[in-house]
Amino acid sequence: VSLLEQKEETLARQLSAARRQLSEVVEDTSGVREESRKHQEARQALERSVEEKDEALTHLRRRLAANQDALDQAKEQLSDSRSRALASMARAEEAEKKASNAEKRAMLAEDEGKVLKRKIDRLQERIEELESARK
Repeated sequence: VSLLEQKEETLARQLSAARRQLSEVVEDTSGVREESRKHQEARQALERSVEEKDEALTHLRRRLAANQDALDQAKEQLSDSRSRALASMARAEEAEKKASNAEKRAMLAEDEGKVLKRKIDRLQERIEELESARK
């Protein structure tokens, strides 16, 4: 009977130790599950953050493309405006040259007119002299 009691006590101690180990494993498992849940939540939050960053990056890329298009268009308009301005300047210079030439011709014509007027005046004087001499 004593041997049987010893075996029962040994088994009871082993059972008690197994129960303690099982409790520790259950506690550890609960801790691991809690940690796993926290990691899962953190991973999901990180995934959401990455998605938000991707969306923001996509938006920025679209804005960059739109700004680049606007810049290209502005450059083209500037180039066209520059070309028109240069053409206008060339026309203005040509008009200035023509005006200057016309002014020179007008001055020459005026001078020639004065010379001709003096000649006419001299001729009239000569005619008057000749008419006076004839009388």
